[in-house]
Amino acid sequence: MIGSTWWLRAILSANSLAGLRQSLLVSGQRLGFKFFMLCSCGPQLDGLQEIRLDNCPATWLEYRSQRKLVGTLDPMHRRALQETAPVLWREYSAHYPDYFSAARKFGLMTGVTHPVHGPVGDRTSISFIKGIGGIQAEREIVAALAECQLVACYAHRAIGRIIEKSPEASTASPQAQAVVPVLTARERECLSWAATGKTAAQVAATLSLSEATIIYHLTKARRKLAAENSRHAISKAISLKLIAPN
Repeated sequence: MIGSTWWLRAILSANSLAGLRQSLLVSGQRLGFKFFMLCSCGPQLDGLQEIRLDNCPATWLEYRSQRKLVGTLDPMHRRALQETAPVLWREYSAHYPDYFSAARKFGLMTGVTHPVHGPVGDRTSISFIKGIGGIQAEREIVAALAECQLVACYAHRAIGRIIEKSPEASTASPQAQAVVPVLTARERECLSWAATGKTAAQVAATLSLSEATIIYHLTKARRKLAAENSRHAISKAISLKLIAPN
């Protein structure tokens, strides 16, 4: 199957986390899923806390971040670490009603989380998520289980290989490599205007908002980016490609 399935071969040949993310995006869509979420942790990360890759809506990621539902605190990732078989969301909706109710509000209707346990304690989970629910969606999920598990296994292998071969990945700080902070559209907008040299008052005038509102958004952005000041936040946001350089 691997030799004749180009979208699986792309996972094996990915030479960066960005490339792996794109390959997983294509693979997930090829299998009929709108979103995916990957979380990997363990010795294969060479000191990094965890790796997260996804294509979920920024609003959902922000919701999870605010409620600290990320990494091992995410209910489905945590459940997957305890299982060896795929975890169907519909079977756990009663266990985590708040989590799934919120997910549906952001367009993540139903899905499945696939666990992968490596030989030295390394672990990865990938959730493949539908944008629609219903009986047909559940049938499609079951029909795709085998191929989804194959994708999960090869993604797990690819992460270990990428980390091992990438000097940048092995020396990067855990926070920088594990997850990119999620900024709201307004926070990015305020940072972008601030990057042009505008003061908070000038940004407020440009956006027809109060200066206090602009300061509020800039302060939130600084906290998310762990920045000492606005210039530091702008620099980090540009380096993380959250805003475009001016």
